Amino acid sequence: NEYPTTGWRAGETLRTWLDLPLSPTTPAGSYDLVLTLRDGERVSGRQALGQVTVQGRVRQFAPPALAQPVEASFGQQVRLLGIDAPSELRLLPGATISFTLAWQVMARPPGPLVRFVHLLGADGKPVAQQDTTPCNGECPATSWLENEILSDPASLTLPTDLPPGEYRLITGWYDQATVVRLEAFDAEGKRLENDVAPLPVKVVVE
Repeated sequence: NEYPTTGWRAGETLRTWLDLPLSPTTPAGSYDLVLTLRDGERVSGRQALGQVTVQGRVRQFAPPALAQPVEASFGQQVRLLGIDAPSELRLLPGATISFTLAWQVMARPPGPLVRFVHLLGADGKPVAQQDTTPCNGECPATSWLENEILSDPASLTLPTDLPPGEYRLITGWYDQATVVRLEAFDAEGKRLENDVAPLPVKVVVE
């Protein structure tokens, strides 16, 4: 919009970046990407640019069975339902922690979000973390549908020099563009400290 066609010069080359957001309900399949030039309502030119493949994913709306239910909400976008993991894990330094979080979409956010899981030491500082698009990158926030259930695998690799002791897991969300965390609340609606939800898993490093 900053450079109308009336200002173009013969022989000039223009580069334009375009974002074409897809609806989350777009059916899977191949679509033609076409450039159209219009003069008012009259189409004066069309150019095929290629094809775009939309990959569908299986959507779930029934809450799964979870080893440990946990309730917390983040902004007005997503709710934590629980974690599929034992209450205690005993590991050696360098080991990998793997578990699955279950989320329920409250409303589709306007932009991308990042889910994070941190393993905290006694001083409250992260010793391992995973910040990522949920579902191993397959369910970005812009693709969510209201009330959809997200089955979200997570994994953390412990440092090989991690001292023995007890560690705790936390999770939360932040806006990808601003890196500002979504406000977090517990089941009673009380604001959670640092906008993170504690996970009921004690990690013991031996």
